[in-house]
Amino acid sequence: MIKLPFIVEPKIETCILGNPQIGEVEIPKYWGLSSQEEEFIALHTANLPESYKLAVQCATNIASVLNAKIIDVANALLLSDYDFFKDNLGEIFKFNDLSRENAVKGKLVMATAIIKYRLVSEWTLEDTYNPDQIPPRLVEKIGDFAFNERLGWQDEESEPDKKDEESEPDKKDEEQE
Repeated sequence: MIKLPFIVEPKIETCILGNPQIGEVEIPKYWGLSSQEEEFIALHTANLPESYKLAVQCATNIASVLNAKIIDVANALLLSDYDFFKDNLGEIFKFNDLSRENAVKGKLVMATAIIKYRLVSEWTLEDTYNPDQIPPRLVEKIGDFAFNERLGWQDEESEPDKKDEESEPDKKDEEQE
């Protein structure tokens, strides 16, 4: 293996996800997704409509029913403007259901990418969909992990310095005394 001449070696970190009821897995944390993971996600989500495309598609159908402009309906959908749809709330619920379904599928693909490229190279989407292979709640946790990896753990609570402080409560308590 070729080794980069790091000035400071990267800190190897892992996250343990799950609990005794759903099982636990230890996953390497890279502070981002690998190019293989990104390619896998792109390939398997290519057919999922993006939120704004889904909003335009739904807005086109709804605009004719409400006799409104497509752009106004699309904006109302994206902003969940219930007042706009007061007489046709079913339309916004239908859009929200489609958006939620889209998000769930995306999360399943992201979880599969993490499992496949960090844990079990033979893993497939079908394995992720199979509750006998992996509990759905664990898939959800791995999907959340993948999302945070994609964002580079931008959430303040997930930053390494804060996490280190939280993992050493005795030291922190002693300093306050």
